[in-house]
Amino acid sequence: MNQKAFYRILFELGHSPHKAKKLLADKRLSHAEKKIIDGHLLVRNNKNQETVELLGKISPSTMPFVESQRLLLLGVALNNLSRFKEAEINLSAAGNILKTLNAQSYLFTAYFNLFLTHYNLGNTDSMFEYIKLLEHTKARNKIQGVRLYRCQFLYYSDINDFKKAEEYLHLVKLNKNEMLESDQISQLIGEFNFHVKRNNYEHCYATLAEMKKHRKFHLSENFNFIKLLLDHLCKNKAIYAYDREFKKIPLLYHQLKVIHYLESGEKESAKLHWLELNRMQPEAYQTDFSYQSRTNLFSLCLNKHIKALPPSTIQLEKKETKTATLIELLTNSETALSKQQIYAYLWGSEAKTKDDLNKLTRMISKIRETHDLNIKSRKGAYFIERKITKLKAG
Repeated sequence: MNQKAFYRILFELGHSPHKAKKLLADKRLSHAEKKIIDGHLLVRNNKNQETVELLGKISPSTMPFVESQRLLLLGVALNNLSRFKEAEINLSAAGNILKTLNAQSYLFTAYFNLFLTHYNLGNTDSMFEYIKLLEHTKARNKIQGVRLYRCQFLYYSDINDFKKAEEYLHLVKLNKNEMLESDQISQLIGEFNFHVKRNNYEHCYATLAEMKKHRKFHLSENFNFIKLLLDHLCKNKAIYAYDREFKKIPLLYHQLKVIHYLESGEKESAKLHWLELNRMQPEAYQTDFSYQSRTNLFSLCLNKHIKALPPSTIQLEKKETKTATLIELLTNSETALSKQQIYAYLWGSEAKTKDDLNKLTRMISKIRETHDLNIKSRKGAYFIERKITKLKAG
């Protein structure tokens, strides 16, 4: 390998990021090598889009090791941006170069990130293959040993072998001090997903609190996404997602907008965002809101609203009065129902004027006065807010 100085500097940067300024001053580094190191620092600060843009300005290097590092870092940043297929292409290319160079330590890093990419894509067969490759990669240090445990934890969690997953989670926690900060954040996300799969929402909130301690992640799109959906699932809080807040990770934005519109009863608007998700990952986001992936926050929120059928298709026997029917309708619905939906169900036609909807508003007010029902209004929809009982592990 000709790029020995770059190799050693990258190794030292990984273990001592506080030395970055000194390392960048090394005159042996080429322009491309310095830019790659700059990219590592950006990723550490959760500036993944900036990393992709920076590396996009660097021409592919004729030096194999330098090119492997450009591709590797690009793959990591793309994976962090939920651009998983692009990440897989770059990480695989980096792995092929590193295999030829017999750079075992960096090959391990490529395989590790390829495992994470396939975890994000829900490809359990590929996850298992990369675990085997990681197990057979030589020259593992302590950091990489914990990363292997993390992969094993995520794999067994994904195939619902929770006993095995717990065993590897225990090993990860025993070696927590060997983990880099970026690994700690990534591990917390894995643990969060593990608790979601087991319906242990108390642990989810505890893990979210741990994430919050990592300031860089606390300010990220991923953290905001997790908090919004968890509060929506457990506390029925409204989803408010703005393009400017999630513009770097459109996958998360479109997921949030699907839930937002389904909650409001605006199925056609939800479909527009579903089509965007389908373009990104057609295997996962199939027709008619069919989500083919692991159980996660998004799938649970999606099911919460899909299960609540529009009133016109609800098999509900109408009562003697519209008031009694409305009470039955709201009591049996698992999600908010739009005013238009309720009106169409009660009166058999669409509301055409404001006076039509005012009839419904007056009926809701009367029910609130005469019945012990906590009927709430949000974004043009009604729902009954039920008392939240203490959530226990499933």
